[in-house]
Amino acid sequence: MDDSENYHSPTDHNKVVSTEILSEGHENTTAKLMGLKYKATETEKLIGMLKAKYQQAHERLSACNGKQNCTLCEEGWKSLGLKCYYFSTHTLNWTQSRDYCVDKGGHMVIITSQTEQGFLFSQIKKTHWIGLNDLETEGQWMWVNNQPLNETGVTFWFSSPGGANEPDNWTKMDPSGENCAALGDANEIQAVYEDMSFDLCKMDNSENYHFPTDTEDDIYVNTEDCRSELKKSDISDRTELKDKKKPGKIFRSAFGLLLILGVLLTLCVGILYHNKVVSYEILSEQYSNVSETLMTQEHEVKEIKKLYKALKVEHQQAQEDLAACSETEKLIGILKATYQQAHERLSACNGKQSCTLCEEGWKSLGLKCYYFSTHTLNWTQSRDYCVDKGGHLVIITSQTEQDFLFSQIKKTHWIGLNDLETEGQWMWVNNQPLKETGVTFWYSSPGRPDEPDNWKEEDPSGEHCAALGHVNGDTDKWFDAPCSIIKKCICEK
Repeated sequence: MDDSENYHSPTDHNKVVSTEILSEGHENTTAKLMGLKYKATETEKLIGMLKAKYQQAHERLSACNGKQNCTLCEEGWKSLGLKCYYFSTHTLNWTQSRDYCVDKGGHMVIITSQTEQGFLFSQIKKTHWIGLNDLETEGQWMWVNNQPLNETGVTFWFSSPGGANEPDNWTKMDPSGENCAALGDANEIQAVYEDMSFDLCKMDNSENYHFPTDTEDDIYVNTEDCRSELKKSDISDRTELKDKKKPGKIFRSAFGLLLILGVLLTLCVGILYHNKVVSYEILSEQYSNVSETLMTQEHEVKEIKKLYKALKVEHQQAQEDLAACSETEKLIGILKATYQQAHERLSACNGKQSCTLCEEGWKSLGLKCYYFSTHTLNWTQSRDYCVDKGGHLVIITSQTEQDFLFSQIKKTHWIGLNDLETEGQWMWVNNQPLKETGVTFWYSSPGRPDEPDNWKEEDPSGEHCAALGHVNGDTDKWFDAPCSIIKKCICEK
């Protein structure tokens, strides 16, 4: 038999190597596709949340038109500013809590200020989950809207002298650690965060895909055995032919046997080569299909991101419109009440020589009335206290008004000025920026920092509320102070 029949070109080896490379490429592409599908699913969840928020905002904005009283929150929810909060009555793990909030048309709470933290703490007696976790990467805490914690500018982690500070990723309760945040712990409620463990169902993204090459590689190895056995048979036959010295019959038998085995060997190699080529073509087609699916999926994710951005802009606009509606309604209500009071007092003045525009207990300057409280509250409580009395914390717009207020007090009093929303951007309680009023009366003295100085030694969160004077006096000037401390206040209407 011609030796050329036993020769295998390098092309056979290249086919096998190409199949292995293609298999590896297919596995990598499949893993990337699964990751992309997961990201697309998460993006769709965010879009669903945003759509629900937008729909709620749109419905409430529509309900506000033509009405004097417009409530932002549904029954069972509590409001603070323009936000609504729901405190659950039953217990769930963190993941279930996240889905529960989404089902109710919202999301787990995202805390962005001391005022919001204080409000939430005042409403609960036991530990509650909040929308903060480091499930993605240990130590990188993220809110449920994918905003990093370090971007919000405020944190309220528990800290104790001589003890471990939170978050501490304690693994004794759960070996996987603590990756979700809550207000308080199981032992006592505190106005601080704790990291805790939770039961999380993990999804296996791998696919049980079996490549044809697994079996074919075995066959490829067995090809060497097949050829080896043929060589052994050949040598055995030749030895037997020589030993028995029967050149005629034995030679013909041996030659016939060799021809048959040669044909079988050719068929064996041909079938194996055919299987390799077919497997290569099938795998190439599968790789091409996965690549096309991946490109389609990437395009869909890009479209989802575009839709998400557009929807985010619409939602922001709806929020702004709703806020404007709410503030307008409040101002209209205040203006109507003020007008009604002025009208009644003006009517009472007819025919009288002396009449006052202000109620008993209030003092007047021009057309304004002022109330000087006799008990102390923090800034937020003082703001609400003035609203309950039909007015608001005082807004100072002139030197005359500043001098009048200074003449009426001997101790520090809260006024209606704060920079709670954005540090350094001081706003009056009617949402008018301080710089628009044209007058300021901040304390300034050579040899010490000018006010406002956002001093943090008394309160680490800083000083975000303004008052006439401070504990030592100087009631003719403004000082910034921690909003949590208690002072008397001045109301105006």
